[in-house]
Amino acid sequence: MAESEANDAKKKHLFILVHGLWGNHSHMDSINEMMSKTLDNFDDIVCFKPKNSGHMNSLHGLTVVSYNVLEEINSFVVEYGVEKFDRVSLIGYSMGGLVARFVIGKMVTQCKEIFEHMQPTIFVTFATPHLGVNFYQPQDKTRRTVSKRVLSSVLSVLGKTILGRSGSDIFISNRKDRVLVDLSQGEYLYGLSKFEHRICIANVKNDRTVAFYTSCITNSDPFIETGNTLKYHFKHDLPIDVSEYPVQPRILDLDSLTPGEDRAEDKTQTASFKQKMSRVAFIFVLVGFILPVIFTVNVVGTCYSYVTTYRRHSLLRYGYRKAGSKVEAPGFESGAFATLMSWVRNLIGDTINDEHDSGKDEESDWSIENNKLHRTLTSDSAQTTDVWKQFIRSHSRVWKHSKFQTLPFDESRETIYENLSKLTWIRIPVYIKALNAHDGIVARKGLKKATPYGVANVKFACELINYLLQ
Repeated sequence: MAESEANDAKKKHLFILVHGLWGNHSHMDSINEMMSKTLDNFDDIVCFKPKNSGHMNSLHGLTVVSYNVLEEINSFVVEYGVEKFDRVSLIGYSMGGLVARFVIGKMVTQCKEIFEHMQPTIFVTFATPHLGVNFYQPQDKTRRTVSKRVLSSVLSVLGKTILGRSGSDIFISNRKDRVLVDLSQGEYLYGLSKFEHRICIANVKNDRTVAFYTSCITNSDPFIETGNTLKYHFKHDLPIDVSEYPVQPRILDLDSLTPGEDRAEDKTQTASFKQKMSRVAFIFVLVGFILPVIFTVNVVGTCYSYVTTYRRHSLLRYGYRKAGSKVEAPGFESGAFATLMSWVRNLIGDTINDEHDSGKDEESDWSIENNKLHRTLTSDSAQTTDVWKQFIRSHSRVWKHSKFQTLPFDESRETIYENLSKLTWIRIPVYIKALNAHDGIVARKGLKKATPYGVANVKFACELINYLLQ
């Protein structure tokens, strides 16, 4: 009886998992499920996935979306019992990482009475545009292709106009309301500094929506500058038991990247007639069907967002926060509408992020059976701890790619970069071998359906979280 009461009285660790733009809470299911399988003390953890800001509701602008999420979190914590928690951690995917940073700022100010007894522990982002979105081109003009310049220009215009207020915020196109700049200073930076660990996991390929530089918080991007023709060098000596993985995680060794070191297949591979025809067919379908569908759905969503949130944005502009005024759309999280939105989102992501990856890079065979560096570390816990410490130390510095040019940041992005760089981040660059790495980085389709490289990435992230919690 006494043991049962002691267990009931044991404090819980609250983990908040926040999805991204056009997404919904189910996109965080793989992370939640993998945590339950990987974390040693998962019984002490309570995972909460906010549900009321999915799909079209994610277009309302970072401020409104974040307040909606914050109010939902507050209601959950109060109902569960504020006194039952003593730690809090947040995991954000894509725009969800920005929403999580907003929530963190309010935790130490407006909602201090709820969270003041919780120790901020771990903050993780997957493919989050910390520096906003801007489609930079290689500064070497010989590497700029006409197709990429046209696509970047089209995506930039569309992103600023038909992704609701959230698109305007992420592209930092509203000069009067630079939310991302605000998130990098004041209460938001202070709240973020209180966390024991901050981790950002960044794609290096097949993620045009959130490029490496913005998700890894760096002012240079070797993959943009070289047109992503660099030969990848991966970290082999990872602090994990690879026998438990579908494939070994592909974490890049950025220090080994060298300008002019192109991948072998990029020098020798020529497109076959069949490949050329398939690309022509894809462009035809893209222009004639996919883009009109994407445009129509996003325009409808943008109009809906501006109309339904006009009053709340007006209140927030003058410093008022109307409790209980969150914007909800009944039925948006289930049924036919949710299915349609998921289909549209997948269509958008696969269309934008596809870089026609040949899949023939030199180190493509990373199956456990063929990996010559297959090691099992579980027999020596001291060795495992040392390797984890070394990994964290090597990834906890600001990446200064002196071999590559710095990006031409505007004043807003330079301010955000300088402010966020005042804090220590564990930066992890990953190569998700998939058509749409922005989807794959969190195994968004589920652990059983997602690419094994995405599943391996999620598992590695959970192993890192497990180590940091010890």
